[in-house]
Amino acid sequence: MKKLLFTIGCTIVLLGKLYGQDCEGFYPMNKGNVMELTSYNEKDKLQSVSTTTITDRASGPDGITLQMHSSSRDEKGKSMAEVDFDARCSEGVFYMSMKNMVSSEQLAAWKDMDMKMSGTDLQIPLNAAPGQTLPDGSFMIEVSMNGMKMPGMSIEVTDRKVVAEETITTAAGTFTCLKITSKVKSKTIFTMEMNSVEWYSKGNGMVRSESYKGDKLKGYTVLTKLVK
Repeated sequence: MKKLLFTIGCTIVLLGKLYGQDCEGFYPMNKGNVMELTSYNEKDKLQSVSTTTITDRASGPDGITLQMHSSSRDEKGKSMAEVDFDARCSEGVFYMSMKNMVSSEQLAAWKDMDMKMSGTDLQIPLNAAPGQTLPDGSFMIEVSMNGMKMPGMSIEVTDRKVVAEETITTAAGTFTCLKITSKVKSKTIFTMEMNSVEWYSKGNGMVRSESYKGDKLKGYTVLTKLVK
C-alpha cells in the first residue's frame, strides 16, 4: 500500500513538472525576457513606451507563475509609472492580471497615494480557437491619501471573443496571433466605454491592440521590441 501511494505521488509530481514545461502561455515564459510596447493615438502620435520584464518564474504541480515589472515613459522619455503584476499558466488556461490595463497616465497621477487593487484575471485557454467565447474580467482600484478616500477606478471587460487567427508584423518581428475582441467599461469620475481588439501570440505576449469608440479608432499599441 505504501509503495502504491509512493508511486501515485511520484506520478502526480512528474505530471505537474511535465505540464509546467509544456505550458506555453500568452507571454514570454522565461526569467529575463523583455517586452517593449509602444502606444500611439489615432493620429499616429507617440504617447508612451512601456517596458515589461519577467522578473521571476516559478514552476510547480499546478503550472507556472510569472512575476513581471513594468515601467513606462511618456513621449519625451520621462518616467511615468511602474507596476508589478503577475500571470500564470494552470490546467490548460493562461491567466493575466488586469493591473496592466490601467493607463500609465492614471498610475502616474496616483503614484503618491495609497492604492488597493482587487479583481479577477483575464483568461485565455491554451487551446483557444476562433469562434470561442472567453470569460469576463473585472478589476478595481481603491485610492486614498492620508486616510481620505479619493476617486478610484473600476474596469469591466465583457463580451470577449476569439474571432480569428492572423499573422501580425511589427518592428519586433512577425507573429501568429489569436485576435480577441471585447468591450471595456472603465469608471473613474466618469464612465467610458470602448471596444477593444487585441492580438496575442503564444510565448510572445500581446503583439498589437486597438481601442475604438464606436467604430472610430482612438489609439493603438504595438510590440516594438522582444528580448528572449
